[in-house]
Amino acid sequence: MTDRIYYSREAEQRAQRDRLTLAVIVAGFGIGIGAVLALLLAPRPGDETRRHLGETLEQAASHGRDVASQVIKTVRESAAKLQEEVAERLQS
Repeated sequence: MTDRIYYSREAEQRAQRDRLTLAVIVAGFGIGIGAVLALLLAPRPGDETRRHLGETLEQAASHGRDVASQVIKTVRESAAKLQEEVAERLQS
């Protein structure tokens, strides 16, 4: 990324951490400003926009819970199969 020469691994890691911190802060400000502008310039009244936003977030959270439960189910099934295979190999 850069052509800088670091005299220690620690200095390089510190510089990377500082760049990452700055990037996260700038992204956070950008998201915050974007959210404020979106609410100010929304085509619907504030109450309706907030209600719609809340419903959308609720739907996303519900979908996330559904996906997470499916992943958990799949992991449990895979773990059970793996456990059976290991037990069979140990017996043979």
